Amino acid sequence: AHLPSQLRSIVSGRPVELAEHSLALAKEDAAARAKKKPLVSPGFRVKNNFLITDFQKVDEAGLREITEQGFSTVKMKCGKNIAAEKVWIENFCRQNDLYLRLDFNSSMSPPKFLAWSDGLTSNCDKKIAYIEDPCPYDAETWRSFRRRWKLALDHEGKDLTLERAVQADVLIFKPAREAAEPRLNRALKLGMGVTVTSMMDHPVGIMHALAATEKMQTRQGDGGFLTSQLYEPNEFSQALQIEGPFLKGGPGTGIGFDELFKKISWKLL
Repeated sequence: AHLPSQLRSIVSGRPVELAEHSLALAKEDAAARAKKKPLVSPGFRVKNNFLITDFQKVDEAGLREITEQGFSTVKMKCGKNIAAEKVWIENFCRQNDLYLRLDFNSSMSPPKFLAWSDGLTSNCDKKIAYIEDPCPYDAETWRSFRRRWKLALDHEGKDLTLERAVQADVLIFKPAREAAEPRLNRALKLGMGVTVTSMMDHPVGIMHALAATEKMQTRQGDGGFLTSQLYEPNEFSQALQIEGPFLKGGPGTGIGFDELFKKISWKLL
């Protein structure tokens, strides 16, 4: 979302959806700080997948290092070079004990995805935990794909009401983007799994998402919070409490970062 337009919506008194949710999170943080309490319990932590945005930079030695760091699951962004990705995935499934999540961001047409998946050997079936947004959502199409793979809804689930017949196994939930209800509760009632992730956003958003995860007390396997490493490090990302695949609550009140917030020059809108 374009930041100036988000800020203008707040100034106008009619915040758009993302801005309104950001304000709600800020109020929750402020309330905790007023009580001098943290939003994330000191002992709470979440295990995460390892995110691969460029598979060509991760070789067999790199995968061994990921395993040695304690990760169990790798998430791979797919759809830009599907032929080369298929070769890499086949090698991945033969060479290690890690599980794989594939995220296509709706980049494939149904026929293209079907042809691509038909070319994968059955050796990959037990290693692929699920495939996220393989193509634009269509109930019949996704039903046919689910005969072989588990499917996950992220962007494709944004406008769905999650009716009883939704053809997906997992909901990708991003607490920094939307409130927990009603989609999350509906997904749980349908028996769907839930993977909680960041939005590849600032560490402030990541810690809000971690706080929401503790409050929800439900998730499907490993989370997806270790995304700050995709950017140049800053004081906030360096303050995150990361140990191998785990992200945990840090010191301070609210979502933390107490001393860093004091150093910021705040401006009235």
